[in-house]
Amino acid sequence: MKPQPSTLVIDETEDEATGAQAATGAAVVIEDEGEDKKTKLPARAVRNEDGTITLPLLVPVTLTVKNARGTKEERYDEIVFHEMTGLDLRLVAQAPAEKQTIVAMARAAKISTQRMDALFDQLKAKDVTAATAVISFLNE
Repeated sequence: MKPQPSTLVIDETEDEATGAQAATGAAVVIEDEGEDKKTKLPARAVRNEDGTITLPLLVPVTLTVKNARGTKEERYDEIVFHEMTGLDLRLVAQAPAEKQTIVAMARAAKISTQRMDALFDQLKAKDVTAATAVISFLNE
């Protein structure tokens, strides 16, 4: 498991009379002493050494993918989720409400939204629920 970065806390209180930063305004580094996550991973989720989480699907899904090179079938037995970035979160927030879960899953799994849209429709509800729990866990 990858180490969690330290959290930097900066006191930006100002002296009201002078507008200067108070004497206690030095940066304070607080070490993260372990994981105190509220969201629990599904029991079948596997933590990978690189910080990703693999979620085996209850029922594998096969998609037929057509592109300029032809048609191929892709079988999904599992989905690997990554930590999301600020850009990922912004794109999720900009998506229509009915597509936000699909966009979040696509961004966290690093696959196209179009592909996740098709995959999402084939997933069992339990797999969707587990996937959203994994994404929440990674984003805490």
